[in-house]
Amino acid sequence: MCQEMGAVHISLILHTDIRWLSRGRVLNRVLELKEELKTFFQEKRHDIIIKLLENSTWWKLDWIVSPFELADMAEELDFTAVERDDFLDMSADSTLKVKFEKNDVTMAAFWHGTLEEYPNLAKKAISLLLPFSTS
Repeated sequence: MCQEMGAVHISLILHTDIRWLSRGRVLNRVLELKEELKTFFQEKRHDIIIKLLENSTWWKLDWIVSPFELADMAEELDFTAVERDDFLDMSADSTLKVKFEKNDVTMAAFWHGTLEEYPNLAKKAISLLLPFSTS
C-alpha cells in the first residue's frame, strides 16, 4: 500500500523492535505516515483512529520531530512570541542540528539538552512528548 501511494517507507510497521521505540521515533514515524495510516484505518473501519489522525492539533507536533526543517513555518506554529524567537534561533544553530541528526540520543534527551539555552521551547516540547514516552 505504501509503495502504491508513493510514500518514503515501503511498509506500515505494526510492531517494531524496542530499541527503535525507545529512541523516540514513534511520533516521527506516525507523522511521516499520516496519509498511509489514514488509508489503513479507513480500510479497517476504525473511525475513532481516523478522527484522531485528522485532528489538526495533532499535526502541529511536527516541529518537535523536525525542528531544523520547519523554520520557515514558525509563524504558523502554535508558539508564543518568545517560543517563536527561540525556535528560529535554535533552528539556525548548526551545533544543535548536528547533535539532532546524529540519532544517538532520544527525542526527549535532545529536547532536555536544550533546556538551558531554550527553556520555554524545550519545556513545551518535553510536555508534548510525554504521551510518547516509554518505560
